[in-house]
Amino acid sequence: MTNRYEGSWEYKLASATMPPMDVHDRVMESVARLQRKEDRSKFLSIRRRAWMVPLLATCILIGSGFAYLSGVWLKNDAGDTVLKIRDYNSANLPSPVSDSEWESYISLAQPGETVLVYKAEDNPQKIIGSYTVPSVVQDYEDLKSIVGENFALPASVPEPFTFVEGHGIGFLHPSPELLDDIYAEGEASGQTVTRVITAQQAETAGVTLNLELAEESYVASILGGEHADTWYTDLAQHTDTAVVSILGTEGYIAKVDGSQELFWKHGHGAGSLYYHLSTTDLGEQGKQALISLLEALAAGAVAGQ
Repeated sequence: MTNRYEGSWEYKLASATMPPMDVHDRVMESVARLQRKEDRSKFLSIRRRAWMVPLLATCILIGSGFAYLSGVWLKNDAGDTVLKIRDYNSANLPSPVSDSEWESYISLAQPGETVLVYKAEDNPQKIIGSYTVPSVVQDYEDLKSIVGENFALPASVPEPFTFVEGHGIGFLHPSPELLDDIYAEGEASGQTVTRVITAQQAETAGVTLNLELAEESYVASILGGEHADTWYTDLAQHTDTAVVSILGTEGYIAKVDGSQELFWKHGHGAGSLYYHLSTTDLGEQGKQALISLLEALAAGAVAGQ
């Protein structure tokens, strides 16, 4: 049985002695889960993503990106697959910790702290979940200064959006000794185990922006995409799906749990970026705005390729 450590945005191996494995699909799952939570609550005091330009792009269905029962393969204009969206399977299960449980556990930590959660029940892959509570800022220039240039943020907030707040996405590497201790306690008790630790060595894995337009919430996250090749999700919950061409690469749009969401990735390997946008606007205007936001946010990355 394989032990896995689930970061809030990226899986990490619990021990350097474990066999290598592809565990980065949780990047996308965690982003989607927390982003929908922010859309529902408006999150005026806590977090997440977005952008936009004046002209709204046209949503075009593309033939080369295809969907069927098991997933969606998104390609760039060279025909290379850049992002796969697939249904959960026996090797890639959803997180054993529910959204409502995460809300409770996150409340245990303060900004700058990381909460680790191990739920022994219904957890055959032995996933330890992690979430680093961010320090939220209300000034866009401050946000750019905090996260640096790795995520190619535009020079200013794209019009006509209003910047509400944003934060860097932190990721902490717990010690193998701490993870072993959590596993031991969980296996012995059969209960959920939590730990709150100071995230002094947390790395910046991404950035989140929360914006508003016409009283609707727009949230956008950008993550390092080197290992973000596949997003596993419950495709049965997706409605009004479409594959769209954006800046020469296909993206995937769907309505999920009361939000309209857009998934897109630029590039391969080191330096690539994964984008996830969402809005509370479920109409055509919201869809077109998401596309335009992505065009504005990804323009710098595409120009520098």
